[in-house]
Amino acid sequence: MIVGKINADQMIPPMTITKIEPLIMPIFTLTATNSVGQTVSTNVSSNEAAFVNGIFSKEVVLSKFNQATIAQANITAALEAGSVPFVLPGVNILIFPIGLVVSGFWLLVGIGAYGFGTYERYNYRETYRRRKAMSGGKAYATRI
Repeated sequence: MIVGKINADQMIPPMTITKIEPLIMPIFTLTATNSVGQTVSTNVSSNEAAFVNGIFSKEVVLSKFNQATIAQANITAALEAGSVPFVLPGVNILIFPIGLVVSGFWLLVGIGAYGFGTYERYNYRETYRRRKAMSGGKAYATRI
């Protein structure tokens, strides 16, 4: 049995269960020596502590893991009963795809720049061929 007193300066009104609980929840540290002679210690979860009397004696306080286990069991039971429809994840886009829009924009800019460069190279080639043909140079006549 643990008996103690809370500092009065920490009891700032209005006191609710959620404000009182961290003040009176103990932190237990278990320490032992293993077979090699090393000191081993661990903290006991105060969320799993059982209160025999007082304001917390009628409450059942569960750890986050136990709450998640109970919630998972309830959802599994509801799925098996057929009361909750099964939704296959990843089939629908439920948020606006901002990344797709940004990536698509840059893709269009890149393809546009590549296409413009190709068009300009084509025009330069044709201009070069016309200049060579007008000058009557041998280099143009030998090309394919």
